[in-house]
Amino acid sequence: MRILTKDENMLAMSFPSYYIKPPSHKLVVHMAGNAVPPEAMYQIISALKAQA
Repeated sequence: MRILTKDENMLAMSFPSYYIKPPSHKLVVHMAGNAVPPEAMYQIISALKAQA
């Protein structure tokens, strides 16, 4: 197993590839870990609306 790169962390949280990232890996992991992934939230909300 390996640690994800800065770009992999950001893409996993559905940040676009052009998003400006902090210079250090630690800051990227912190930022991505605190993020609410917009694509995931869109899918969840869409599913909830469909159930209503």
